[in-house]
Amino acid sequence: MKKFLTTMTIIGLFASNCAAHAYIQKGQQIYFNPVNTTWSEQKQTPMDITIIHNGTTGNDKLNEYLFENGARAIPSVTNAEFIKSGALIGINSAEMKFCRYVYSLGRIEVFPITDKTIAQLYPDYEVVKISQFNKYHKHTVYKKRFTKKNFLIINDTDKSFAAYSYRPKSFVTTDMKNFLTAKRAGQITISVDGKETKETPKYRLYVKNR
Repeated sequence: MKKFLTTMTIIGLFASNCAAHAYIQKGQQIYFNPVNTTWSEQKQTPMDITIIHNGTTGNDKLNEYLFENGARAIPSVTNAEFIKSGALIGINSAEMKFCRYVYSLGRIEVFPITDKTIAQLYPDYEVVKISQFNKYHKHTVYKKRFTKKNFLIINDTDKSFAAYSYRPKSFVTTDMKNFLTAKRAGQITISVDGKETKETPKYRLYVKNR
């Protein structure tokens, strides 16, 4: 059984915006085909392995998936998942991280996905990485005057962003805090309750018109 999806499959997965992805819902069944190593929302063959979305678990409210026998199937590390071109993609919006789930030898493992893949997942968004912020935790992005622009903030560091939030909230236009829409120039502050400490510095994203 293949452990990894082929590079061409991963690169060719994505050509839709945030709203276009159909997130898996509580109680929904998804299926893994061990022959062609793909995920689907509809059972394709009698050999398909059935996995059930069992709702959220823990204080972090991460999603839980079970096999038909009730055993845990997928590590609870994301709060939104969807299937695209045979791949199962997960998002942890609190930590601003993305991953893919790969079935191998009776277990499901978690692998990160590349910045390039994330950009292909969300072509209507400009990807901004935390590592792009300077030593003063500042970064500048640009939009055309009188037009809106979407930005997707991803955490490509080891730092936890679960406690962080965005201000002003008018820039956050989806249920996931790291999907931003800038209709005007301004400053977006990413912080813990508006405060700043050495351990939890403020991040400032400046949106400017060209």
